[in-house]
Amino acid sequence: MVPVVIMMILAMIQLRENFFRSFISTRKAFQMLFFMFILAALSFYIKPDFRLFHFLLCVPPGAVLLAYYFSNATKRWFYESLFLVFVLTIQYFLFV
Repeated sequence: MVPVVIMMILAMIQLRENFFRSFISTRKAFQMLFFMFILAALSFYIKPDFRLFHFLLCVPPGAVLLAYYFSNATKRWFYESLFLVFVLTIQYFLFV
């Protein structure tokens, strides 16, 4: 989770810098995804029994945010090495 959290923080910083430069429809889409993420995270606390689908609703906004980061990042060596760590982390947790 550490590489994902780092990438999400970097993506939010980059989104904050470019938010008002983007088109209105893009801003609305990011706002909608942000509220979807918040509601999905809060649904874990609202509904008492724990299920995995509470967190699966957080995946689409997170995936869009990570895609935004990787498509708009400027330091190539940094985001490619971060992506490599991300892929290696996924492979590690698939087989362990």
